Amino acid sequence: MAAYPVTLPKPVLIGSSFKPRDKTIRTEMDSGTARVRKRFTTTPTDVDLPLSFDDTEFEAFKAWFDDPLEVDGGTNWFWITFVMDGGGEKTVEARFVGPYKWKPRTGDLWDVTAKVEIRNA
Repeated sequence: MAAYPVTLPKPVLIGSSFKPRDKTIRTEMDSGTARVRKRFTTTPTDVDLPLSFDDTEFEAFKAWFDDPLEVDGGTNWFWITFVMDGGGEKTVEARFVGPYKWKPRTGDLWDVTAKVEIRNA
């Protein structure tokens, strides 16, 4: 499995929220209460991944993202270590949910955001 490059800054998830996907399915009835049942035993959790890069790091990130032996445009799972509130770190399996977005900051700095799904969190 691919891994987030150790040469790139770790994402800092201070203030980020994690959103687990719904494990249930709901069926509305003609009368009475809806029927709710478990559809899955486990589901991924979605999180917005905030990243900050300089020009060189951003080019390395884009190359890693598109590399067919690594993330392959966001289709492959990969290992990544987050910096959490309080300074702790957590390593999880993640996969991109769609393309990443970026905007220039100042000088040669870029703010990149991407939605990822994580498992085994």
